[in-house]
Amino acid sequence: MNLFPRPPAPLCGFASRTESTQCSHSLRPFGCSRLNPLYNRRRVASSRVCLTGSFMSVRFARPDVSTLMLRLFPRPLHPELFESPAGLVVQTGPIRVAVQLCPSGHHWTWQWDRRFITETLAEKERVLPQQSCILDHKVRGCRMRSLNFSPTLRYDVGCQVETLEQDLFLRMHDELRDDCEKADISHEFPTQSRFAPGAISLVRLEITRSSTVIHAYHTFPDHCAIVKTQSLIEWE
Repeated sequence: MNLFPRPPAPLCGFASRTESTQCSHSLRPFGCSRLNPLYNRRRVASSRVCLTGSFMSVRFARPDVSTLMLRLFPRPLHPELFESPAGLVVQTGPIRVAVQLCPSGHHWTWQWDRRFITETLAEKERVLPQQSCILDHKVRGCRMRSLNFSPTLRYDVGCQVETLEQDLFLRMHDELRDDCEKADISHEFPTQSRFAPGAISLVRLEITRSSTVIHAYHTFPDHCAIVKTQSLIEWE
């Protein structure tokens, strides 16, 4: 599965390694050139801190994939609004990205000085501050959206939901589990059934001097579905 077009640097205790770059049938990269990872640009040194979350539930269940909403805010949200089993903070020069994995998906905040962009993938019923929400987007099929925060700061996102036959889903779920080792942050949630795998979430970051790309993958075993988001932030 071509989740990561080239081996990442060692992150959070994982050693980098060379893997096949053959793209899997279901999770092909988005066709929009603005959302293709900017690997040809020079990366800069960064510091990373892995966080232990506060997720305590042993009766975990993903929400119905049809209820997922992608929301965007021009400010940070209080972390207590989300249950999170794992988190990561990356500081690269003036850019700071904080990522949390959640039962329904993810929550991340990008910061440059006093500019903030926060993206959440959560169920529709999740209570979030509506007065500051600037994008409230139902996740289905394959869609793309763009927003200009200023003449020098742009946000693009593509989101994709694929519902698969069970055999194909299980194969791709296993491939994603293998790819967790190469992700910047990942988590496998507990399963409610011995016949079904635990849901998996993983995120990869690419930060350069003028852009940040955030790839996220989430599996929904009860619905045999995989959700992918790919977010690009560019600035001048």
